[in-house]
Amino acid sequence: MAAMPDIRWWHMREIHSVGPMNLNVAVLGLGRMGAAIAVRLAGAGWSVTGWNRTPRGTLPGVAVAGDLAAAVADAGVVITMLTDGAAVLDVLGRVPLGRGTVVVEMSTIGPDSVRAVAALLPAGVALVDAPIGGSVGAAAAGTLRILAGGDAADVARVRPVLDALGTVQHRGPLGAGAAAKVVLNAAMITAVAALADVLTIAGAAGLARADALELLRGGPLGAAVERAGAPARAAHFPVALAAKDLGLAIAATRPRADAQTNVPVANATRHHAGAQTEVPVVEGAQTEVPVAEDAQTDVPVVEGAQTDVPVVEGARLKLAEAARERGGARAVPDADLSVLVREA
Repeated sequence: MAAMPDIRWWHMREIHSVGPMNLNVAVLGLGRMGAAIAVRLAGAGWSVTGWNRTPRGTLPGVAVAGDLAAAVADAGVVITMLTDGAAVLDVLGRVPLGRGTVVVEMSTIGPDSVRAVAALLPAGVALVDAPIGGSVGAAAAGTLRILAGGDAADVARVRPVLDALGTVQHRGPLGAGAAAKVVLNAAMITAVAALADVLTIAGAAGLARADALELLRGGPLGAAVERAGAPARAAHFPVALAAKDLGLAIAATRPRADAQTNVPVANATRHHAGAQTEVPVVEGAQTEVPVAEDAQTDVPVVEGAQTDVPVVEGARLKLAEAARERGGARAVPDADLSVLVREA
């Protein structure tokens, strides 16, 4: 008798193009983005089971499981969309994963955490890191930018699922997607922080806020102007997560301390986004534009800080300060990144 053809799900990509495959997807983490991803996949014809660390209500087309084991019981693809690397490692360390499963790590956790996840997974379980560019609205519309890292064969196996969410860019080996996401987020967050400083300068120079924004819209900060003006329902990026992401950017430079890397703005912004610190932007400084103030000096934004990315650090500090100003004595870590440039 002739051998039966191998029709396991990773050989069935063409079938999905004409109808939904009988493939179960688990989405672990049903926050704003995780929920949007789960609903989008369910709407595209996939059988989706979701799980969240804290109880949540129903989602259209998604079976919400009460425990991890039930969520992944029949899943060929397990997507994680969690807060940080520690959360991803905790959840995946407790979930029973069978041979042949592919974990698609879509959180923003950085390449070091991706490698730690790979070391944690049991034999026979593959990993693709696939963080995303875009917010909840893009997830709902299937227009996310998906930055995939991993073995080409593993990326190909999960591509039918990812294609339902947006455009897949295979950036390279495992960790390459996470590295690309760190770069994208550092650029976006520090640009918004820079916009906040520039608006302060505009006000001091006598330029109306609306005029300044219109002027900047056509320049290098145009994308930051658009991001700052986006409605919260379309783009929500909590300052606490922005601070975490800038921390990943700063950490990425540490192994290269001997390479004379210098990113002070990113470092200072991270302190702001932390939203829990009482450290002033620049101790004793009489300025509301610390990044600009520091631009002509080699002194780091926070004196004594051991960082090669002072610009990022400056942006982090700005986020923390902005969140405190609008939250009173208690910081508001869930405030959107645009809090930096909102009028009080």
